[in-house]
Amino acid sequence: MNALSPKEPKIKRPSFAFYPADWLNDIKLQSCSLSAQGLLVNLMCLMHQSDPYGYLLINGIIPSNKDVSHLLRLHHKTYQAGLKELLLYGVLCQKENGTIFSKRMIQDEHIRLVRSEAGKLGGSPLLKQDVKL
Repeated sequence: MNALSPKEPKIKRPSFAFYPADWLNDIKLQSCSLSAQGLLVNLMCLMHQSDPYGYLLINGIIPSNKDVSHLLRLHHKTYQAGLKELLLYGVLCQKENGTIFSKRMIQDEHIRLVRSEAGKLGGSPLLKQDVKL
């Protein structure tokens, strides 16, 4: 489920949307330890930089658990335990090939792209009518 079309260049955005109410009210996420929740924030930052967006890839390659734990400066057992929780409770997903991804980030990116395309078409035709004073 790639939010980017093959011809569309990767857009580097400095930030991603974060919804505190969604975070606090997500039963799957709240079932995880605070350690796993903190890991999720770091993984989201990596997935934000990934191409395609929302997948845990480094330069297009599926990183090993050891690579990610090293990158995040975590002991590999701490990383594996947190990742296990995030996958167990469905906060993150994993493809058959091992790729970790965030459904929420992919969905948010899809919505952003759709809105961007709609915005290029202009506003409401009713608002574009000449107003005579």
